[in-house]
Amino acid sequence: MTYKNLARMYTTTTGTGIVTLTTAVPGCKTFDDAGCSDSGEYEYGLITYDLITHRPTGSECGLGKYIASGTTFQRNTIYNSTDSDDSAIDLTGLTEIYLGPTALSYNAGFNPFAQYKSPVDEVTILNTAAGTVPIDSATFDDYALGTFVDSDDKITINDAGWYSIFASVGHYSNGSDYNGKIYIGFINGGLVNTGEIRTYATAQVINSDETIISIPMYHATLDDTSFIQIGITNNTGQSIQGYLNHIALIRWKKDS
Repeated sequence: MTYKNLARMYTTTTGTGIVTLTTAVPGCKTFDDAGCSDSGEYEYGLITYDLITHRPTGSECGLGKYIASGTTFQRNTIYNSTDSDDSAIDLTGLTEIYLGPTALSYNAGFNPFAQYKSPVDEVTILNTAAGTVPIDSATFDDYALGTFVDSDDKITINDAGWYSIFASVGHYSNGSDYNGKIYIGFINGGLVNTGEIRTYATAQVINSDETIISIPMYHATLDDTSFIQIGITNNTGQSIQGYLNHIALIRWKKDS
């Protein structure tokens, strides 16, 4: 998420929709002067005032888009408001709107962040076979970065951009030798990509106790046709049971 310092403007727009910006609040900058890009997405806050007393009557914060042509700002996603948690407030015609990070950004590590978890069931991969680890619905995905597809155990990407993917996978093989690998797999633009994280030698024994391994951050530029799966391949070893603890999906940069 990109932030701009000192961007604070007035609007005389009323209602709950797109606002038309007028002038900078004294001592502050217009969005253009602060370096905002056309069609750029920014977190914002606003305060609307009573037209007679000039006292605040309501406020909100969220994620919006600045349109240079016409000097407008779209209030796309409402995080919080004094009207309700996710509804735009009714502007009076005397309002200040400003740009800056919100609590959601700080709590999400300054970037949009989603986490998906595993269902109770697991997958059993037999000798010389391969399979996909089950995924459940999102633990949270406040920015709707992905959509879980139950029938395919995959997460489809809703918002193109530069991502990091982290996964924690548990597995066990009842003390038998296992020869294979566990990996992040995704399709992007029709190309199959695999971020391999661990390959086991035939002689390696995985204890009957559950073993948890983590896939380090795997970085990729994903478009809105991409999807993510966690896979296990089994070469010549014994069968293996695998399950997902969680997948963390972080978008560092959004494509314009």
